[in-house]
Amino acid sequence: MTIFSDPYSGGFECIIPAETVLVVKRDQFHSQSNIDCVPEKYKELEKILVPKKERYDLKYGRYMILISNEDIDSKLELISRSTTIERKIYEIKQRICNSVLSEIFIVVIGIMFFLAIPLLLLLKPFYKFIQEKKVR
Repeated sequence: MTIFSDPYSGGFECIIPAETVLVVKRDQFHSQSNIDCVPEKYKELEKILVPKKERYDLKYGRYMILISNEDIDSKLELISRSTTIERKIYEIKQRICNSVLSEIFIVVIGIMFFLAIPLLLLLKPFYKFIQEKKVR
């Protein structure tokens, strides 16, 4: 299923590669016969699963996979059935990990900038020399 930025959704059929881990993002209502989930490797599989016509549409937002309740244990192996608290803890850990990684990225950019300044100062006389040659 594809979700667009319009009040519209599309759909397509695909074969999900073996060993793909599907993550259920929301609790399912008891009356629902389908479960919406996303692959753990969302970005990598987007190029493989979502047709170009859907993906390149200007209003394309995202995709998700709908699986039937009957598919669990017959076509799909249930890896874990976590509780709401376990999922919340997992989500908090993911946010912390992402936050730490973004902080590390910012620090690395700062260090690179800090190291680039002396290099630019060393190149300043060379740059002035080139500019003077152009003027003459």
